[in-house]
Amino acid sequence: MDNTRKDLIEAKERLSATSVGLKKADEKLSSSQKDLEEEIHNLKKMLRESETKVTEVGDKFDNSSKKSSKFEKNVSKLEGDLNKRSEELSNLKNELKSLKIDIKLKDKEFKDNHREIESLKSNLETKINQLDVLNHKFEKLDTLLGQSKDMPRIIKKIKKIMKYKGFISDRELEKLIKE
Repeated sequence: MDNTRKDLIEAKERLSATSVGLKKADEKLSSSQKDLEEEIHNLKKMLRESETKVTEVGDKFDNSSKKSSKFEKNVSKLEGDLNKRSEELSNLKNELKSLKIDIKLKDKEFKDNHREIESLKSNLETKINQLDVLNHKFEKLDTLLGQSKDMPRIIKKIKKIMKYKGFISDRELEKLIKE
């Protein structure tokens, strides 16, 4: 029972640690997702602004194609970064799902252990009640045994009184039993 209780406590601690880890991972995931969305928004905004500038610059400068290709390389690089972060986000989501499954399993194990403990408690209470009943019976038998030891003495006294008087009154009998 102590091992079960220890296992239960350890499982509960691991469950708490896993829960804390999940919360941190979820917060990190949310934060990363917000950062990515903000970065995407900013990149799109920069892209729109850059396209406008490229058009203006293209009209004024002959070397606009060099600048445009450089910008496109940056966009490709950022898209690659975005894809990489999206993949990391997907991995974190999968890890979170796995941790949630682990938590559910640990929770089920905890509930099963709790049910087993409750069953053991019930059995223990039943055994205690049975022991109390047996103790009570033992005390009654011990009292009866003590009274039966006095019986030969009482019988001798009754015979003695009967020998002299020929009868015994209720009062005399009660007096003999009380002695």
